[in-house]
Amino acid sequence: LDAKLNFECDLRAKHAVQQAIADDASFRTTIYSLPLEQASVFFDGSKQTSDIAKELRYQIGRRNARQFYQDEKIMDNSTFDSIAWADLRSLLEKRPKMYQLWYGKQCSGFCGT
Repeated sequence: LDAKLNFECDLRAKHAVQQAIADDASFRTTIYSLPLEQASVFFDGSKQTSDIAKELRYQIGRRNARQFYQDEKIMDNSTFDSIAWADLRSLLEKRPKMYQLWYGKQCSGFCGT
């Protein structure tokens, strides 16, 4: 009996793992709220626990930039989505404002040097 139960549990576990791998990203990005929390704000799967203005501006700017690059045929949406924007943002947040400005001008081609 124990061997049969063990075998059945193994089959079910394997099936659950295969199903999880096959499922969409929606399975992997579960959104959690605290039990007594009446409302929660999430941006791109990330829960906002303080002032949402900074992240809201970022998300609006990202969406507008994605649309602009697509409309102007600078890059298609799949290329835009493949860029590690979060990593770039994290790196630039640690740099001085003047460096951020210089970097933006260098990357956009609107710099005299």
